[in-house]
Amino acid sequence: MALASALDPLRGHQITFTITSADRPGVSKWLGDVKAFFATTAAQAADPSKCFALTSNKGTAGVMASGANFGGMAYGAPTAMGPRPGAPVLVGKDSFMSMEDVLEGITVHYAVQLTSVLGHYLEAIRLDAAKLLFNLAVIFDKKVLDQKKKMDKVSIGFQTDDQGYFAAVHELFHFIGPALSHMVVALVAGLECFYTCPDWTVRGICNSALARLVYENAKIFLEEDQLAAIWNLFFSLHSVPLICKIFPDRIVIVKALGLLAPLYVPADASLTYRIIETLLRLGNKTTLETDAIKGTLRKIFEKLSEHEQKHALLSTKDSIESGFTVFINLINPHDEYAYDLLSWALETYAASLIPAPTDTPALGKTKKASVTSFPALADFIKSLTNHFRATPPLVRYGACVSLHAALTIYPNMVVDNKELYVHIITGALDTDYLSAFLYVSMLEAGKPGNSQELKEMLASARHQAREGVDYDSLFTKSAETNKKEFRMSEALDIAIKACPPLAPRQLQKMANALEYLTKEMQLRQLEIIRLWGSKSEKFDTFLMQTLVPYCNSGDEDIQIASIKVISSLIPSFQTASPADISFAWGYFHALMDHRITPSTLQAVLSLIKGFPLEKLTDESREEFLNTLFKLIFNHDANVRLAVYDIIGSFTDFWKKSGLFSAAVGILFLAIGDHNVLCAKRVLGLLFTLADTHFRVIVTPLGAVKDAIGESLSTMIKAMDELAQAITRDQTAIKDLIEAITLDANVDEFWDFYLKDTPDNQLVSPDDYNYARNFVHSPFWISLLLTKLGISPPSLGEGTPRNVMPSTPAGKRRYICGFLLCLLPSCGMPDPMMRKAACISVVRACFRGQTLHPGMLRGLLEFVSQQMMSHKQWTFQLSALDILRIVTRLKLQGVSSSVLIQYGDSTLDVAYNTPSSIVKIGALELVETFLLVFPHGVANKLQEIRDVVRAMVVDQDPDVVKHASRIFPLIFRCTPEAQSATFIEYLKNEITTIQKGGAEAAADPLVSNLTREEKDRVVRLSLGGLGAITDSASVQSIVQELLPFLRSTQIAHRRAALGSVLSQLANLPTMQALITTWAFLPLYADPSESVRLIFSRYLRRIPSKLEALSKSLPPHPDDSLVLPSVSWEDLLTDSATIAASTKNLNDILADLESLNPVIDSDVLPVEDDGFCIPTISSKLMTRLKDLAKAIAGPVPAASVSEVLYHLHQYQLHAQLQGFATSPVGLPHNNENNAAELQLMLPFHSEFSPAAFKQILAKISSPAIVSEGDLIALFYLTDLIQEVCANKAPELLRKYIPIITSQRQVIRKRLLAVYLCVELALLGAQDDMVRTLDAIQVLLDSTNEAETRQKVYGCLGKILGQLGPKHSLFRSLLNNAKKEIRSKDPSVRLRTLDIVKILAKYMTTEEAIWFSILYLADSNREVRTKAKEVMVLEGMLDFVMPALRAFKATSGTHRASAMESLRLPSIDVLAAAVNDPRDQTGMVPMPDTDPYNVEWFKSDRRKKFTDRYGISEAHFARAIMPIPKSIMAVVEEKSAAARTPTPETLTKYSWLLNIDTLTILRECIKKYTQVAADLVESILRRIEADLLPGGHAGDSDARKAAAGAESEDSKTSSAQAEEEEVDIEAEVHSVDVLSNLLFAHDGIGDSVSKWVDRLRGVISACNDSAGIIREGLYGDLESSFFFFNEYIDIPIVSDEQYNALESFKAATQEATLEIVKTGKTDKLASLEARKNEMNDMVDTKSDQLRRLTVIALHGISGYGIFHALSFASPETRLVESVQYIAEMLENEHRGIRIAAVEALVTISMIQLESNVKPGFVNKIKSVVQTFLPRLVDENAELYRRKADQLNLIAQLIPYIKERPLRLQFIRVLVQLWKDPDTEVRVTSIKMIQLLGEAGLAEIGECFKERSEEQAVVDPTTAPNMMKELAGLINNQEYPEKDCLQDLLKWRFTQQATPQPPQIPQSITVKA
Repeated sequence: MALASALDPLRGHQITFTITSADRPGVSKWLGDVKAFFATTAAQAADPSKCFALTSNKGTAGVMASGANFGGMAYGAPTAMGPRPGAPVLVGKDSFMSMEDVLEGITVHYAVQLTSVLGHYLEAIRLDAAKLLFNLAVIFDKKVLDQKKKMDKVSIGFQTDDQGYFAAVHELFHFIGPALSHMVVALVAGLECFYTCPDWTVRGICNSALARLVYENAKIFLEEDQLAAIWNLFFSLHSVPLICKIFPDRIVIVKALGLLAPLYVPADASLTYRIIETLLRLGNKTTLETDAIKGTLRKIFEKLSEHEQKHALLSTKDSIESGFTVFINLINPHDEYAYDLLSWALETYAASLIPAPTDTPALGKTKKASVTSFPALADFIKSLTNHFRATPPLVRYGACVSLHAALTIYPNMVVDNKELYVHIITGALDTDYLSAFLYVSMLEAGKPGNSQELKEMLASARHQAREGVDYDSLFTKSAETNKKEFRMSEALDIAIKACPPLAPRQLQKMANALEYLTKEMQLRQLEIIRLWGSKSEKFDTFLMQTLVPYCNSGDEDIQIASIKVISSLIPSFQTASPADISFAWGYFHALMDHRITPSTLQAVLSLIKGFPLEKLTDESREEFLNTLFKLIFNHDANVRLAVYDIIGSFTDFWKKSGLFSAAVGILFLAIGDHNVLCAKRVLGLLFTLADTHFRVIVTPLGAVKDAIGESLSTMIKAMDELAQAITRDQTAIKDLIEAITLDANVDEFWDFYLKDTPDNQLVSPDDYNYARNFVHSPFWISLLLTKLGISPPSLGEGTPRNVMPSTPAGKRRYICGFLLCLLPSCGMPDPMMRKAACISVVRACFRGQTLHPGMLRGLLEFVSQQMMSHKQWTFQLSALDILRIVTRLKLQGVSSSVLIQYGDSTLDVAYNTPSSIVKIGALELVETFLLVFPHGVANKLQEIRDVVRAMVVDQDPDVVKHASRIFPLIFRCTPEAQSATFIEYLKNEITTIQKGGAEAAADPLVSNLTREEKDRVVRLSLGGLGAITDSASVQSIVQELLPFLRSTQIAHRRAALGSVLSQLANLPTMQALITTWAFLPLYADPSESVRLIFSRYLRRIPSKLEALSKSLPPHPDDSLVLPSVSWEDLLTDSATIAASTKNLNDILADLESLNPVIDSDVLPVEDDGFCIPTISSKLMTRLKDLAKAIAGPVPAASVSEVLYHLHQYQLHAQLQGFATSPVGLPHNNENNAAELQLMLPFHSEFSPAAFKQILAKISSPAIVSEGDLIALFYLTDLIQEVCANKAPELLRKYIPIITSQRQVIRKRLLAVYLCVELALLGAQDDMVRTLDAIQVLLDSTNEAETRQKVYGCLGKILGQLGPKHSLFRSLLNNAKKEIRSKDPSVRLRTLDIVKILAKYMTTEEAIWFSILYLADSNREVRTKAKEVMVLEGMLDFVMPALRAFKATSGTHRASAMESLRLPSIDVLAAAVNDPRDQTGMVPMPDTDPYNVEWFKSDRRKKFTDRYGISEAHFARAIMPIPKSIMAVVEEKSAAARTPTPETLTKYSWLLNIDTLTILRECIKKYTQVAADLVESILRRIEADLLPGGHAGDSDARKAAAGAESEDSKTSSAQAEEEEVDIEAEVHSVDVLSNLLFAHDGIGDSVSKWVDRLRGVISACNDSAGIIREGLYGDLESSFFFFNEYIDIPIVSDEQYNALESFKAATQEATLEIVKTGKTDKLASLEARKNEMNDMVDTKSDQLRRLTVIALHGISGYGIFHALSFASPETRLVESVQYIAEMLENEHRGIRIAAVEALVTISMIQLESNVKPGFVNKIKSVVQTFLPRLVDENAELYRRKADQLNLIAQLIPYIKERPLRLQFIRVLVQLWKDPDTEVRVTSIKMIQLLGEAGLAEIGECFKERSEEQAVVDPTTAPNMMKELAGLINNQEYPEKDCLQDLLKWRFTQQATPQPPQIPQSITVKA
């Protein structure tokens, strides 16, 4: 009954039409068809559970046949569950509507029901229902039949539409709607019943039909229905969400309302505005719905515009305002559904109201023409005034969006209505960030005069995150400090200038409302007040009284914001009354307190800068200056900077107030500000005033300004000079001095430093706040006020400050004065500040160069009485530093008294203090005593030595460092009377430590020392020996030092060398010469530090000890006996003591910085380059030059002594030990090399006997080192000249090294080099013995590099001895074995043997090697072999035949002859013997181990320049590495093997001929040798690969080895019998292929060999197919890929049973483990699985082997037929057919190789001449594959892509236009293939054909009319149409490829030209 109730509204509808009598028969028949439709087709298709149709009791009359235009495939989805109110109305006895009812009503009911099923999920029902409706329309209007063709598109829409078929319904009723006009009202009434249908598909279909019917019959609904249907449709928009939760059909109603807009817009304005509001407020709009709403509203707005323009007389302002009222209603605080379209809708509506120009067409989709005047729009925006200020953010946002949209249409609105600018300025600070963002974008709407500045500021703010950002700007501090942060207030400050002022009452309201706002709102409100306050011209007392109290707010942010607001009101203060000024100043002055936060103080000070100070009273002005003075002690630097700015910039104000001098005096006192910026600002201000007020001190003032930011010592010097200048010129600047020395000012500084400290007592550093030193450093104040003689504050009230107290402490306080401000800093832990304080406290005691004795006396009293005994280490250290400074000043009497009075206590402190840093201070004072009084310390020298000796072994490394520096200085001060004692002390110290044992254990100074400490003591003792200056003892000192020059300890050698060089000038001439020869080898010391000492000596650079002594010369009064007068007696008040200016300046720097010598630790270029562990030729040359330059000839009587010293470097026991270790090895090498170079001058200078003596010494060691071998190799030329008879003796000693397995290979190789050179000097027996040893070496090593080096030096002996030795026959046999190796590096290595034995081979052997090398599978091997054999003359016999040869470079043939393989071999990674594959496994040799090339490169310079690194750091790194002696040895050995220039010139033309051409000539000359090689290789391949070939393996391999010599037959056969890997077989196939290439046209066996090769390929492919098929079967039957968690598709009963049995076995195994714990069944299953894994691995390896061999075979077969000149055309056709059949192979690589082979054959064979038969064969191949590409039954899979690739590259050779066009059509058709690769390939082939010059491709891209687009075999397809269709298809995946094709089309036109096939496009496997 649900169906009947659903139709109740329809039953009661008034039927107002009548079917004519003429149409009744047709309608009756139509009703019968409809009845049959619902009884059959619809009933069968219906789901009974969904009650789609009622079953007829009269049976079925059969299924209606679909018309020809209504066929197709089904597409759609079943409808939702539940009863359908739109079920069909059937006529029968069970129906509620009988035939007696009116025919019109039944027709309406059936038409409605047919409409409801137009969206059914079955295609047949949709099409039949559409046809029945079409037939009904035909009955009423025969003209509808004319639309039958157009109905075809409708039928297609019902078949393919996937979005509800709404578009097809519209099209259908567009055609039939007019024909149904007389019953349309009833139809619409029936369709309205479906508004509440729960099925969205039915609702959408019915609504679409209803809208179209109303639209097509608009007049009827306007006149008769009076828009009732449209109102109902509008109401249904609200009812949809109440029916169901999802409503995809809502978009149908939206579009329907847009369709019907022309009807209701002119007729009913209220309906129109309600629709607009409803559409904008729709919630949860989808993207499609949003687009639909835009389209509907656009139509409504257009119709509104047209209507108002037509009825201009009736159009009033009210009608326009009613339109804007809609938008006002949309702005509400409840929801924001309308806001997403509000801006667009307002723009569109406003644009529609603008009349279109007469010369332009009608309004388009979106009209955004800006206007210069729009009063209605402006009134609308003004009506939103309350909305702009509303509390709810949604309302403010809606108003903001409206204003933003209005400005788009009317840009000058704000200019014309400036009151709107208030909303923009205020809105930019809105708390709603979306509104604020939009307001900021509208800031430019006012177009102020400085709009360009505002635009640039906003642009930088928007794009600062994207523009100009790099690594440095993001992550470097400099960039961060320079980066200016964007502030909104800055932009608003610019924008506010164009805005009119706000009403004062409005500002007062804002200020009064502050109390009731949140903090965030308060801050924004204050910012608004600040902006508008800046526009105020008159002082507002009430506003000021409201805002000023907020300056004392407890919240700092509110406080600062209030101050900024008042700052903006400062201009209006000019009109304020004195009372108002006093009121405000009272608040501001109270805020200038040091307890206020720095940020608040800065804000107050910035306010003060604009305050009208001239209105203050005199008392307030003085109070203001005093307050500023107190603020200079604020700890925040920015506050102080602001204070200085105020003081310095208000000069006119201070002058008018009479406070100018006081203000300048404050600035002078602030010069000592610790902050650099503050100090520079103060000095800058003073400098501007200096010329007019205090010019006399401009120079020192400028010096201080320049010193700011430099070191503290530089700054103290400049300050001291400025203070001295102020003191000197007091009269000229009297007013300034009085201002500076005001009691209040100086007392403020005294209290700042010493307020909480007890008088005459040192402060406690733990309690003293040293932060004050970083506000104002005390150096300036103390230096200035002490020099001005300012007394400290009085001790008590009523006591004048200028009266000296009577107590000693009071006197000292009075005399020292402001010097005491420095004493707390002497206890500061900061080392720089503490040292600066110590220097300043001493300099404060001077007036120029004259000492103030009382001050220094008071200072030394503090040092003696309090500092030295203070518990804090800082004061102790400062006491020592002050004494050191006083000593360095060299004051007459005072400095020596310091030594006398404090010498013992200093040593006591150094020895006993627990503080390391105090120890260092004491040692520095001792060092100063030693330098200033080198003679005066003589009586304390032993004590100093003992204390410093104890410090040398201290636990603290810094103490050790300082003690080590002083230790040699002690011995430098040794007087001659004590020198013997001190020398003996050092000798005993060294001897005790060196000997050790009981003597060392008994010495308390040595017994507890560690090894490191002992070495340190020895090193320092050696340095001490060099420091003693006693000429009587110099020779004994040098003799003591010489043995340490050969020490194994680097430090000992360095110290000994330095000491020897120090004493060298004191030695007699001859002894100095011998000593020079003795230390000369140390120039090549492996330690850079030793070489650096030597280099300094060569450059005459003084040692560090000498430089230290020169930096502080002795006191002029220094003597062995100093006067014993205390400083108390010397520093009387009447004493006059002065210091030199140099000494006063020197105390500012440490002794190291006073060193006048540039002490560099970098070796110069001429002495550098030996630091790496090689013996360089540069070193050898340098040693020769040095020997002549600094040593010279030695008399004969002293030669033995020199040789003894030189020989000791080699014979030293420790060095011999080092020679056996890897670490010490380079040491021994370099010493021996250095000794050799120093011995050579004796050979040329004296006699052969001297050389023999040298030779005997070098060869005498029992343990031979590498250095010995290198040295002897270097002397072989001299041995030949002087003593050649020594060669056999030397050979007997060094040949055993070659054969010894205990020696390292490097040493054995050096022995080979040496023995080969020596063997050439001896007899043949010596050569034989040498060769025997070399053969042992070669048999014991397989290192390729070693063997290659040995081969290089054998040529010399071979030239002398000939190939008689068995070594050479062994080498030849080894070469024959290795030339067949699979490894290219081995075959390359064998070339060295061939090169050596080339002249001694037989002709057959030479030809055999030549043919195999020229036919090698590796291009590099072929090229290198060609070069070797040509230069060795092995190919001279081919030169006459090749004289006339002309190369064909640049052709495809030449390219193929160069590579001799298909490109696919490399692409598929099947070339397993390619040397490139070896690079991943074998490390490449490091050609640049020290990165010299990198350091030289521009890339390195780019990095270092970016980070500011100086090029000086890389000066050494870019130096070329010196060539090592080893390299020289190897070059000397290889010199004989280098071809001469004449040889290179002779054979240069032959080297340019390709290897295949040379090989062909070799084969022509020696055909039988080549034939035997081909036959042997082919038999071996067949034996390995052909079926049944394994049985004859042995015979085949023996036959293959028949071409080899008798000596190598057995070994080669045995070796090859074991080699069965893929790489070796591939190498054999490639060699065979290359031999066949060269055999073309030579002999009668070539074709048979090629056929046998083809048989091998076929056998590989067949065997691989069988294995592959069996493997797949085994895998499937065994469930190899079974996984219990993955479903396996079952396709047969057998498979099902097998799977079940497998699962059962698994379950049984599991149960067995659970029940019994046994694993037998599980182990059985695992065994089966392992067997399967082994089987898979085995068969996979077999498949890989067969496939790789087949690939190389196909390559050889294809290249042979491509290069062949002798093959007949029939042979070529046969090869093409054979290779084409491989395109059916299942392996992708085989197919790709076949494609490449066919293309290569065609390309090369047709390159020179045309072969008709061959071309016809290509055509037949193309015609064979082409139909299969589009055959749906052909199961090509991925083969299709390969066949496309082939045809595309062959089609240019075919001239038949129809065949070409057919292939192009196939390519275009395959753009839609399901396979991705086929699609991609088909697109790329189009471009390939175009690049090949195919004219038809250009025709396909040409545009043509519809008349030209005729499908004809000779007409090119319209490719652009297909391209456009697929690119516009959003789901097409290959758009990028199509875009590339289009890009090629428009950038490179395809012009007809001869086919030039580019290199084959190979699809990766």
